[in-house]
Amino acid sequence: MSTIEGYAAVFDSLSSDLGGFREKIAPGAFSRSIREYDILALHHHRHDKILGRTSNKTLALFEDRKGLFFSLQVPDTGLGNDIATLVKIGSINSMSFGFYMTDADGEYWEHDPHLGIVRTLLDVDLSEISTVGRPAYP
Repeated sequence: MSTIEGYAAVFDSLSSDLGGFREKIAPGAFSRSIREYDILALHHHRHDKILGRTSNKTLALFEDRKGLFFSLQVPDTGLGNDIATLVKIGSINSMSFGFYMTDADGEYWEHDPHLGIVRTLLDVDLSEISTVGRPAYP
């Protein structure tokens, strides 16, 4: 079993244009979810492509000063071996995350004169992290 480690999200970094606004993540935005939920590791946000999860300890998540760090024990399956190989050769070199907003206090909207509309994620219900080819956060 191989391990993939890195950041699924980086704090205070702007996303690409998400359809009229950009987004950034405040430190601590994931901390409650990490404590309370079983979070999945997926490929391309697809729930039929599960790579691991926190409840069985194949996925470990924590926040540090930089962002949301993950360590994934990639399963010895067809999908797992494909993902491990694609990461190793650099064809997959990005991560993304899936979340829900359940409380208006979990986000802050502002208009920046240089950037336009920016949403800051303060507290989200993190449901999954995903290996992806093109992330929303470059």
